[in-house]
Amino acid sequence: MSVVFRLFSLALVALLLVGCGSSSTSNVSQTTPSPALSNSRPNVVATAPRPFDVKLDIGVVVAGLECSELLIRNIELKPSDEIQVVWADDRPHKKLLAKVLRANGCPRSTGSGIEQIVVDDDESAPSEYEIRFADQDEASSGFGVVSAKATVEIVNGIASLIASNRPKPLFFRGCSGNESYHMTLCEGKPLIGKRVWYSYMSLSYDTDPTCKSADFQ
Repeated sequence: MSVVFRLFSLALVALLLVGCGSSSTSNVSQTTPSPALSNSRPNVVATAPRPFDVKLDIGVVVAGLECSELLIRNIELKPSDEIQVVWADDRPHKKLLAKVLRANGCPRSTGSGIEQIVVDDDESAPSEYEIRFADQDEASSGFGVVSAKATVEIVNGIASLIASNRPKPLFFRGCSGNESYHMTLCEGKPLIGKRVWYSYMSLSYDTDPTCKSADFQ
């Protein structure tokens, strides 16, 4: 009997060990995540904001009695984006604030006298936005600068554009030609520094020329 009892005891211990092993394996399988699930989350790559681009972030503002417009080679602007409007014909220069209302939507008055507006020396059609000045009584035509990309400062009556990705400030100049109006942005003093942006308006009426030959070079 002692031999039979000993064999029975050994068999019982073996069964208990097998049961413990299977229970442990079950717990591991429940707590180990599926490889497919752990790799299912997509990789998110952060993109840096686009830096200031003189061709995209400078435009021409035309102030009107009923609505004002911004002509610019930028298709990214959205309602409520802020625009700094610079008037630089005489000193002191002026900086006004405006906001984008919508794309297009601002028909130019037939009595404006403007026949053509060329933005950035390119005769192809630019993007057009209706804008609204923060102070409608101060509305003025001039340069339009996208505020999110650059800052306009006026020091001693002279406006300059400051952008983090440009080593030098840019300076504004506006002048009249024969039945035309010309707008220039220069790196350095106007008429001396390097011209980086140029636009003009063809007009249907006579104007008193104030431009110099250097304005067209």
